[in-house]
Amino acid sequence: TGEQTLVLQPGIYQSIEITGGKVRFMPGIYALAASREQPYSLRVLAGDVEAQGVMFYNTRDDYDPVSGFPDAIDGNRLPDAEGEDYGKIRINATLGFTAIDTLRYDYGEASSGVAAFNGILIYQRRRNNATIQIQGFTQDRTLSGAIYAKWAELKMPAGGTINSQIIVGRFSVPGHGDLLVRHDTNDLAQQLN
Repeated sequence: TGEQTLVLQPGIYQSIEITGGKVRFMPGIYALAASREQPYSLRVLAGDVEAQGVMFYNTRDDYDPVSGFPDAIDGNRLPDAEGEDYGKIRINATLGFTAIDTLRYDYGEASSGVAAFNGILIYQRRRNNATIQIQGFTQDRTLSGAIYAKWAELKMPAGGTINSQIIVGRFSVPGHGDLLVRHDTNDLAQQLN
């Protein structure tokens, strides 16, 4: 109705898709354990979304949160040649997302575990080579937080600013204009016309 807000709590989700309405992600870690049949593990395209002090961990449905397996043994192993079936991430940055921040948000009993991911917005399982696509930057709302995806491609449009560190396998910037990548107010990378 636009009047009510759906509040999501940190936890394990098969997938999250938001195409409208009001949604608030409470601060914490959201493990995205998509099945092989799901094209997206996280897809946020529109709506009134508040996602402050969060991290999205993109894995697969065989992830065990107690042991961390099989993810914990990924190390430097390459993804399968034909590519494993993981859900992709696609988000609209105009909706505003900020990373785990233990100085700003109270994570309660999970604080000690969350602190290891301070400053990270997206952490993709090392063997996960699914594409991360971020679109739609504006001056008043930016996306901030590190993006880690060892073997994956990150697609971001020209014409925006991101306050982040980017650690990915491939980085593509389609379009014309500037993309300013900043971290702690330092300019790290820039694409010009």
